[in-house]
Amino acid sequence: MVILQRNEKREKKEKQVYLGIDVHKVKWVVSVYEGDKFVKTYSQSSSVEALLKYLEKHYSGSVIEVAYESGFSGYYLHRQLALRGISCSIVHAADIPSTDWERRRKSDKIDSRKLGSLLSRGLLKGIYVPSEEEEQIRELVRMRLSLSRDKRRYMCRIRSYMMRQGIDERPELKGKLWTKAGQSWLSGYVSAHPSLGQLKKMYAQIRQIELQTAKQLRQEIKQSSYAGVYECLLSIPGIGWHTASLLIGELGSVSRFKRLDELASYCGIVPDIRSSADRTKVLGMS
Repeated sequence: MVILQRNEKREKKEKQVYLGIDVHKVKWVVSVYEGDKFVKTYSQSSSVEALLKYLEKHYSGSVIEVAYESGFSGYYLHRQLALRGISCSIVHAADIPSTDWERRRKSDKIDSRKLGSLLSRGLLKGIYVPSEEEEQIRELVRMRLSLSRDKRRYMCRIRSYMMRQGIDERPELKGKLWTKAGQSWLSGYVSAHPSLGQLKKMYAQIRQIELQTAKQLRQEIKQSSYAGVYECLLSIPGIGWHTASLLIGELGSVSRFKRLDELASYCGIVPDIRSSADRTKVLGMS
């Protein structure tokens, strides 16, 4: 495999190749530009190896840049291309300029050609790509939050079932239904209410998985390069391990934000503004 990367000893006039890729599960639609000149659009299987084979055959030794939209495919393609020395940008779909014609006649071919054209003219700005370590922490953070929401749903279902069947909490267990004593009391109704038993079983399973995920998350952070940041966040009054892990998982390195306004915008705690002439309308938080 020829590594496709810039070599300073090469001739000054290297061929600049730009690829816009519309990524899908089954196939990728690729548009190729040499400089600002459109060459072709073709379809291939959703395989990094197939793309590299095409590039090695047609553009070995060229300076190559690739762009694709952020989405379900994540950062895998970006990382695989980076290992081969190929520059790759992942672009937020909302940040891609579009004409009215392109919005009305949307297709994979049009999308890939638009990406390639804008990339060749330097009009695309890629999003921040987290390291594999940051992504692993983020995945665990989001998984724990998802499990917590699922647990809450089953708690509500159990209470709804109790109300439908006329099962009243004992006065001394008011507000303590989810404690060990409360669950033990509720188990006494399982034999007469099989559905309640299934709901309790699902709640217990999700709760156990949530606890295991939380434990794994704490271990992952303490063994990562963010261990020091994690301890500093915990030293702030009002911030526990939940909030600290959430900040690390979703923000990663805060140094990537040049100004406080950029951080606030990323978090969505800035208002949307519509201003025209002497009229300004301030909307809700973005």
